[in-house]
Amino acid sequence: MPDRYALVGDPISTSPSPAMHNAGFRARGIDASYELRPTTPNTLAPLRRELAQRAWAGLNVTTPLKTLLTTDAELSPIARRAGAVNTLIRAPSGYRGELTDVAGVAEPLRAHGYAGGGEALILGAGGAARAAALALESLDCRLHIAARRIEQATALARELALAPATAVLALDDTAALALALARVDVIVQATPVGRQGDAHALPWGHATHALVAFEMLYRPRVTPFVQQAQSAGHEIVFGWEMLLSQGLASFALWCAEPVPRDEMRAALLHALPA
Repeated sequence: MPDRYALVGDPISTSPSPAMHNAGFRARGIDASYELRPTTPNTLAPLRRELAQRAWAGLNVTTPLKTLLTTDAELSPIARRAGAVNTLIRAPSGYRGELTDVAGVAEPLRAHGYAGGGEALILGAGGAARAAALALESLDCRLHIAARRIEQATALARELALAPATAVLALDDTAALALALARVDVIVQATPVGRQGDAHALPWGHATHALVAFEMLYRPRVTPFVQQAQSAGHEIVFGWEMLLSQGLASFALWCAEPVPRDEMRAALLHALPA
């Protein structure tokens, strides 16, 4: 019987993850399937029964379940620190939990030539920002975190025990954003802003040198943030690159086979509207 994998969360109906992972299984001749398993906090009990029965070989976990499913697995150190999980791996007794979103941020930055050691501005203080903060910390960056309310940014820095030098600011504080943009090498867009064609009002003109602009949204593929950063002449990391990198990391945890990067990348891009 084929091993079963799935993405759990809600809403997930338009996710390209099945196309990406099923292409990976086919490329390696693995008898497995990847499907969508829509689940909300109100419908979590049936999924937990399935996990108790070890019915799934592995799961990817997305909003709004990343924090809720931390109690259903033995967490890696990084997932425990983040208080979130996005990948479950079936183990001899239960499941192991990992947060491959951290690799999803760090690996594309490295691929775009960013070696770390500088300063980075994160827009947002939610779950995506947590992964970005941990990834940038692993690259030895001094962090600036901008949130809608400054207390959100302060809480994120405290909960992750980030370095005391971490700066926090409000997203509507144009003067503080201008000062940050003049210092940083990387800016990460880690909010839902952009899904509906909306955009942050960022003072791009204050950037004193070319930045790496990292968009964590993958739909639409080109967001207003990406358009603004391109117009300002900055290097772009697209959201699909993060989705691919975290998916490759999940595949590596699930399967004792070389990760078929090219096939998974092609399937992902085919499944995403240009």
